[in-house]
Amino acid sequence: MLDIGVHLVTERIFGLYTHHGIYIGNGEVIHFSGRIIETISLFKFLKGKPFATRDYKDKKNLNPPSKIIEKANSGLNEKGYSLLYNNCEHFADWCRINEMLLSK
Repeated sequence: MLDIGVHLVTERIFGLYTHHGIYIGNGEVIHFSGRIIETISLFKFLKGKPFATRDYKDKKNLNPPSKIIEKANSGLNEKGYSLLYNNCEHFADWCRINEMLLSK
């Protein structure tokens, strides 16, 4: 069972890149689809692929689950995707820790 507010990471296109989202409970994920921030089912988000969760143990400013969900919901229907500056990973990081991290 997944905890609400967890940052999910799953592979896309044979592992060429990863996709990120925030689990909000009830089998739903909020993610930046590349067009818009939206809610989809966990099943559709994963597309049959395994997932991992992002570990923020070195960060001291983690938001509590209720704040993560609030922030994720506040982004719904926003547009403005940018592969380099405003992508699904940035969105999930912002929800969890109030900042956009660069990929490792």
